[in-house]
Amino acid sequence: MEEKLKKYLNTEGGEQVKGNKLVFILGAMGQGGSERVTANLANHFASEGREVDVIMLLNNLVEYNLHENIRVIDFTFPEKPYIRRVPLWIKHLRKYHRENQPDRIISFSAKINVIVLFALFFQRNKIIVSERNDPKRDGRGPAVRLLTHLLYPFSRRVVFQTEWAQSCFYRPVRRKSVIINNPVQEISMDLPAKKKKIVNIGKLWKQKNQELLIRAFAEVEKYFPEYVLEIYGEGKERPHLEALIRSLNLEQKVFLKGWVQGVHKELAEAELFVLSSDYEGFSNALLESMMLGIPVVSSSCAGSAELIEHKKNGRLFRVGDEKELTEQLMEALGDPEQMEAMAGQAKKDVKKFSVPETINKWEEAAGN
Repeated sequence: MEEKLKKYLNTEGGEQVKGNKLVFILGAMGQGGSERVTANLANHFASEGREVDVIMLLNNLVEYNLHENIRVIDFTFPEKPYIRRVPLWIKHLRKYHRENQPDRIISFSAKINVIVLFALFFQRNKIIVSERNDPKRDGRGPAVRLLTHLLYPFSRRVVFQTEWAQSCFYRPVRRKSVIINNPVQEISMDLPAKKKKIVNIGKLWKQKNQELLIRAFAEVEKYFPEYVLEIYGEGKERPHLEALIRSLNLEQKVFLKGWVQGVHKELAEAELFVLSSDYEGFSNALLESMMLGIPVVSSSCAGSAELIEHKKNGRLFRVGDEKELTEQLMEALGDPEQMEAMAGQAKKDVKKFSVPETINKWEEAAGN
């Protein structure tokens, strides 16, 4: 981690390639969907010779490889409590704009979108805001909810990942909006031999509801004892999930693997991928599983419900419904031929989410 920070963090400026200047503003560059999309977009624009900055407001974590000409700027002020960081963010964002004059400002997530629009309101025609989660479920308070409705219409463009997220806003916001799904990078690898395992990938947060998956697997394992469940990710729910695994006597069946390098290889070995989330923006892990031809079972949260046609290219269960998840897992494992057919269809269906097509949509949204 220290090496990455030494390589990327640069608050003083540095030599950059001349060209249209873009700045991405988000919480951090750790493992996550928004961070991955930012990395893909920033790397693409930098490789075209444009000047690209990435500003982090919450955490100076950098876990994605970035183009050598990208400047990552740390405005996190970790020694300050959250409420006292807000005026510092506003001050430094304004100072950054005066000194750098970016052509486009691309902001990710509701709270940061509000801060950026407030700080740079008189530059609002440069600002593209992107909603990255389910606006009804992501925990934003009444003040943030109100401010998104009031401020978003003044932005240049509002980017949503799903029709559902777009529908959560009034017409003045929708008129300024476009739907751009997450890009899925085509994964080139020799597919390994399959193992009797089910995989979940995601932060260990309540939102991801891995508890539901573990409880459902406890029932499934009675009928399919040859299978194990592997969960890749980290988060504050780890102690709770570890205790749950012990209480169900699943220590030799359920494994919390953390974040690992080469997770795509682990995923490619799986016979089934499961997304158990209560809500999502648009799941990268689900898309990548489908791209790899892995059969998928997902909650019918926003994004998944627009991507999966039940029993055509995957299986859906009602959000939070343990009984229905258990049934879908049992049916999937009990019918390998149907699983393989659905996985093949899914692989065809996700080709429209390729990186080049998504980049083109972002180019149009930015007006470049």
